[in-house]
Amino acid sequence: MAKHYPLMPSCTDAVARKRWEGSAEFLTTNDYDKLISRDAIGTLDGETKFVFLKGVYDGAAEFYRAAAALPYSKSKRGAGQDLLFGTYYDPRNGPLGWTSDTRNNPEFLETKLMPLLVWMGAALGQLQLGPSGFSTVTVNRSALFTPHRDKKNKGLACMMAFGEFVGGDLCFPRLRVAFRLRPGDLLIADTANEYHGTVGGIWDDRISVVAYLR
Repeated sequence: MAKHYPLMPSCTDAVARKRWEGSAEFLTTNDYDKLISRDAIGTLDGETKFVFLKGVYDGAAEFYRAAAALPYSKSKRGAGQDLLFGTYYDPRNGPLGWTSDTRNNPEFLETKLMPLLVWMGAALGQLQLGPSGFSTVTVNRSALFTPHRDKKNKGLACMMAFGEFVGGDLCFPRLRVAFRLRPGDLLIADTANEYHGTVGGIWDDRISVVAYLR
């Protein structure tokens, strides 16, 4: 049974924009009060901000082996490497078709990524958290990110991490919470409206998957 966690933001949205928008500094342990390590649901003014579920995906090891064999390139969004699957979206022109990573890795897309997305969508549907479809998926390898909001996204995003690694905790500084994602865990969160970023470094190999709707 997931524990309900009432959130008490440290500041308003306006103050958060002044503090974290465009920041080049990584978040630290000073940016949160609670490290979520068990099933939990966080709400604010009746709105779900996150759902954290431990060890709910059985295929983590198999997915990691397949994802680790992919050809990654240097990330344009943070330190590390990444791939972009699904529909690429341009704010001026709208959907621009399949990404090159989608076209170049059809077997991984069909046999590993699509089953994971179907499973994530089913989780969203069962929790009644809005649209259960995704347009885009980012697969990051040992990537670190400074505080940011995914302002082009709609609804809640699904996040998972795979591999044998230490570090890479994800922090939501305004909400004063952080998450230590391990293989098989699922985090569903309001990344479109809440600032989030990586705490500290990542050691060994960590592959994270973020599925969202643009």
